[in-house]
Amino acid sequence: MTSHQLEVRHDYKRYAKELQCQDEDTSVT
Repeated sequence: MTSHQLEVRHDYKRYAKELQCQDEDTSVT
């Protein structure tokens, strides 16, 4: 796996975590 693929995977993990937080915020209201 190249370093570029690792960066993309890291960005996707962070993006997914942000989406998860947003989903939690919307479900609370």
